[in-house]
This record gives sequence, C-alpha cells and structure tokens, in this order.
Amino acid sequence: MSLLNRELRTSCRSRIAQFLFRPNCPTFGIFLKPMGAELHVSHAALSTVFSTATVISFFLSPSTGSIADGHGPRPVVAVGAVLMCAGLVATSRVRFFPLLFVTYGP
Repeated sequence: MSLLNRELRTSCRSRIAQFLFRPNCPTFGIFLKPMGAELHVSHAALSTVFSTATVISFFLSPSTGSIADGHGPRPVVAVGAVLMCAGLVATSRVRFFPLLFVTYGP
C-alpha cells in the first residue's frame, strides 16, 4: 500500500469519525435562538461559547494527538465520544449561561 493511499484512507476515516462523534458542531446554529431565549442571552453571547470551544479544541489537538500516538486512536476516540455525550447531556440541563462554557466542550 502506498503512503499516499494510506494517508487518504486515514483522512477519510478521521472525517467519518468527526461526523459521527461530533455532530454538535454543524448543528450548533440551529439551537442558538431557543437556547438564547431560554437563557435570556444574545446570539453573540451564545456564539462565544462555540468559538471558545473551537479555540480550545484547536489548542488541545497536539495533546490529543500525542495521547493517540501512545495509546492508539480507538481508545482515544471512544473516551472522546463518551465525554462528548456526557457534555451534551450536561449542556441540556444548564440553566445558568456561564455554565455553558464548562459543559459545552470541544
């Protein structure tokens, strides 16, 4: 198997995993109005939650890459999926806006 073919397969697998295990990313905008109305905050304030989570995810990528190199990608993805589910369940229970920064994570 050529190196390019292997890299292409790895890239495709990572995109599929991202689609399956991070579905909240493209759907965040759908929930802006209902969440803003319930928490009594503006669209801009809620957008800071998503932006903060994205920036944190960007800066944690090298660390998660090192962890995946050491332990393998499957356990890292599995733990990430469990943490994402727990975070989304916690986010659904938030009644105080600043807690979104803690519960809604990358």
